Amino acid sequence: MPQQLLPVSAAGGGRRRCTLAIFSGKIILNFGIAERLRAFRYPIFTGGVVKGNYLSAAASLPVKK
Repeated sequence: MPQQLLPVSAAGGGRRRCTLAIFSGKIILNFGIAERLRAFRYPIFTGGVVKGNYLSAAASLPVKK
């Protein structure tokens, strides 16, 4: 049983869903139509930490307001 499921509506409609499930330390990503999700315009996993202020590099992604 997954620990967490996060539904995200895609650009252009709320029917498509994106789920993130974590099973015993393994992350499984399931994207219906990946090229239409706005999240893929920016890198999600950067593999590092910003040395200046010790924040995750993912925290510096632009946020749509």
